[in-house]
Amino acid sequence: MTLRQPSRPAVDRGAPSASPPTDRVIAVLGLLAANPGREFTLADVIRETGISKATCHAVVRRLVDAHYLLHTPSGYTLGPALIAVGHAAERSFPAVRAAHRHLASLAEEFGVPCTAAVHDTEAITIVDAAGPHPHSDTSRIGRHIPLIPPYGAVQIAWSGEDEIRAWLDRAPRADDDFRRELVGVLRTIRRRGYDVHRESTASIRLREALSALENEDLSGPQREAVGLLYTELSRVDFLPERLDDTRRYNVNVISAPAFDAHGRTSVVLALLMAKPLRGADITRAGERLLAATAEITRSTGGRHSGPS
Repeated sequence: MTLRQPSRPAVDRGAPSASPPTDRVIAVLGLLAANPGREFTLADVIRETGISKATCHAVVRRLVDAHYLLHTPSGYTLGPALIAVGHAAERSFPAVRAAHRHLASLAEEFGVPCTAAVHDTEAITIVDAAGPHPHSDTSRIGRHIPLIPPYGAVQIAWSGEDEIRAWLDRAPRADDDFRRELVGVLRTIRRRGYDVHRESTASIRLREALSALENEDLSGPQREAVGLLYTELSRVDFLPERLDDTRRYNVNVISAPAFDAHGRTSVVLALLMAKPLRGADITRAGERLLAATAEITRSTGGRHSGPS
């Protein structure tokens, strides 16, 4: 099995870490979690994480002692102690558990990867996925996408004014025209109920290269430059609310949210289309996502105020 790059987990998206030893533990666990079913030798872990041999050996040894890693004749894999951790995390995110059974059927129906993602104030994280693996890193479980406009529009669209304003303020290029454009995008997403985003292949590849840079120890100014490039490469290019059924549109992602009991976005399902689609096919995919997320919302006791 060949690792898809980058395999190093992002452990720091802001200021320099206050706890490098903790970052090394996260890096080791993140590497194995991103590659379930593969057993890594110590040399593999050192190469993929960039941790020194002596430090890596100490980290791995301690994780084995705590049963967070399992040492087999072929190498290291995730250990049994993480099963309990995983179950606890799953209980904390009932919408993710409810989303799981929809992913495979959606991926099979449309022949593309389907992902489930949650978000916090800093990033969007892919927590589950099904379907074919693309050549890129776009559907890797554990992948972090910075919550920098226009990314996260579907996560933020139904939020309160303060949260929307905070999201808008995260854009390095937050001029008035750009903000008005983004506010219009949020309004369209709320009315449609789902998001349709298009992006050029070149932009996608460059953005993924920038995502790899985020995993390194960049300085504050360098991180600001990466954030600015994210925004500049991702000019708002969302499709109009009304689509021509017969016209073909280049579509990157179609996504829709489920909601929790407070009406907040709990999980977002996304079909990674990355191909031209007729307007009628976009609408069909959007409606299928809406049906799936509505069922997730109902089954987890969530509520949705509807389009606005």
